[in-house]
Amino acid sequence: MCTFLNAHKSAASALSFSNYNPVLLVSCSLDQNLNFYDINEKKQVKTITAEQSLNSVSFHSDGHTLVAGGMYGGLYVYDLRKPNAPR
Repeated sequence: MCTFLNAHKSAASALSFSNYNPVLLVSCSLDQNLNFYDINEKKQVKTITAEQSLNSVSFHSDGHTLVAGGMYGGLYVYDLRKPNAPR
C-alpha cells in the first residue's frame, strides 16, 4: 500500500491507472492539477496544470494519450510524450 497525503490543494476528483504502464497512476483535482505517481517507487513524478478545475481523467489504451475534463466544460487532450500543453 502507498499513500500520497496532501497530493492536491483541493479534493481529488478522479483517478486513472495507465493500461500501458501498470505502476503509473494519475489523479485530477479541483486545484487544476493532474498529478502522476509511480506507485512502486511511492512518489509523485509529474504535475500538469490545466486552465480550470478538473473533475475527470482517463488514459487512452495507446498508453500516451490522456484526457481530462474540466468543471466548466473544457476537455484537455494530452500527448504524454509532449505533456507541457494540450493538443
